[in-house]
Amino acid sequence: MKLLKILLNSLLAGLFAAALLALLIAELNVNLRVTPGFLAALTLRLALTYGLAVALLSVGIFVLVQFFSSRTARLQWFYPSFLLLS
Repeated sequence: MKLLKILLNSLLAGLFAAALLALLIAELNVNLRVTPGFLAALTLRLALTYGLAVALLSVGIFVLVQFFSSRTARLQWFYPSFLLLS
């Protein structure tokens, strides 16, 4: 059950990072029309690459912190502080 909570929080962190990256790309390209459909499509494309990379990296960092920490973390299904990792 703990692994599912870690994976869910990591995937949400990856999706959040992909959404922020999509917003950054849309704002830096002044010639593009920014619509919700464009942002959604760009976020989904970025989530498949950068989002999964961020998710795997955040799982690895969480496991390393738990390994070297003397106490265990109590995760919830949606833990907003875990999004700071992304």
